[in-house]
Amino acid sequence: MNQSPAVSHPLTPRQWWLYRYLTAAFENDNQHYVTDLEAYNAFMSDLKAVTELENYPKIGHTFHSSTARPLSSDWQAIMDTREIQKVILSSSKGHKLAIDKEEAMPELERKKKSLLIQLERYYHQLSKVNLDGQGKLVFDSKSKAREYFESFPMPPMKIESKIEGDIETITITQGHKNTDDWIPTPGIPISPVSASK
Repeated sequence: MNQSPAVSHPLTPRQWWLYRYLTAAFENDNQHYVTDLEAYNAFMSDLKAVTELENYPKIGHTFHSSTARPLSSDWQAIMDTREIQKVILSSSKGHKLAIDKEEAMPELERKKKSLLIQLERYYHQLSKVNLDGQGKLVFDSKSKAREYFESFPMPPMKIESKIEGDIETITITQGHKNTDDWIPTPGIPISPVSASK
């Protein structure tokens, strides 16, 4: 059964404008990739679009992220929606309609490879989270490797000294991971106090 992408929503009038511009650019040159800056300039030059539609944030002398983010969101919405049946290619060169399957598949395979790499990284990090605190085999007795997995930095410690008469007591307080709780260890008496003190 075909299901819509989880992020799919009806396109806004501005997104429909962007899609129509993309198709017009394709009809003019089917090898041309529409860049974000080109789309922005075309939109701002369209008096009807600027007057009637939600505008993109204006830019100064350079194209910056406050404008790029809304454009990226619009492109993503256009590619996600089932209202549009055309295959849209997206790369560092910009966006364009795919001419045919032969043009579309290499781009889709590159995206698939990138997603699989990201998924592999995710599972690698997840496995480290799940191993935290579990024992492991250490065959070399001289090795500095610990006998259990430590997936997170050790929590901080507080060391406090208290002197009563000739007895100095050292208390080491160990913090809990992910909490603000502190667990004191039993005081370690050291006797006698150094004469220099």
